[in-house]
Amino acid sequence: MTIPQERMTNAASLFTLIRRIGGNVGYAMTVTIMERRTQFHHSHLVENISVSHGSFLNIYHMISGCLHQHGYGPIRDKLAVFSLLDRLVSRQAAMLSYNDLPWVFMLMFVFIVIFVLFLPHSRIDKSAGH
Repeated sequence: MTIPQERMTNAASLFTLIRRIGGNVGYAMTVTIMERRTQFHHSHLVENISVSHGSFLNIYHMISGCLHQHGYGPIRDKLAVFSLLDRLVSRQAAMLSYNDLPWVFMLMFVFIVIFVLFLPHSRIDKSAGH
């Protein structure tokens, strides 16, 4: 099917509009999926952090000692240690969510392919066009 020359500009504009809207929707979906996966991983990682855990205490005292050497007081030191640990957990959660994105897109692609395979086929009468 060809487009008449007088409508070519309108068709190109419509194609560009649809392409941009599709790109914006895709970007919004990607950011939404990533944010939700980051929240999921952050809550999962925080579940495994306990004040009574030996590894946590070692890291806490190591960071606390470094901050104390740089002039932090005991109360400010405690807040700074928890802030640093939260940033470490957030960074790891973001990395895990980036690692999840290819899997999410692969699953979306598989579902779309299956959906397209079940769409009804259109019959084009080849004699009507000539």
